[in-house]
Amino acid sequence: MRTQYRCMEKTCGILISTNKEKDGINCPKCKAPVMPEPYDPNEEHISYESIKKYMTGYKCLKCNYTEVINHTKKEYSEVKVCPNCRDGAFVDKWKILSYIKERSVC
Repeated sequence: MRTQYRCMEKTCGILISTNKEKDGINCPKCKAPVMPEPYDPNEEHISYESIKKYMTGYKCLKCNYTEVINHTKKEYSEVKVCPNCRDGAFVDKWKILSYIKERSVC
């Protein structure tokens, strides 16, 4: 069942829709509180799942540089190019063991 939230800031009034109820979310546009209300499919919504930000810790396998990156679910990648040395594999810290094992086998 979809739920919609309306921004409580009168000048903003953005509508956010989600697949389930969420606690403690704010308006992505103005950071004001939002209020749940019955879902209306005829109104224009922004999908909460498309704007939610995640934080992922990455570590370079070559230079050991670490950084926490904010991203949406769509922008996530297990491995990126290291922004520090521009040559190493910048790997999600939760997945790094599988890459270290693969690297030592080769």
